Amino acid sequence: MWLTRLNKDGPAEDAVKIPMENPLGSRFFTNTQRGGSAPSNTIDLLEMNYGTDFHSVRYAEIEVVK
Repeated sequence: MWLTRLNKDGPAEDAVKIPMENPLGSRFFTNTQRGGSAPSNTIDLLEMNYGTDFHSVRYAEIEVVK
């Protein structure tokens, strides 16, 4: 998992690796202002997996500190 800031007038800033014991897969949901979330320094990630043997829901909360 990586995090980078995207600038609307320039290139992306240096990416930072997020140390996670069990990283999420490639398909997950995030909170957004358009979805009704208030602006904050916290990113909520939700992953739902549906398999033939099991189903799982995983959640991660990342606090962005400057």
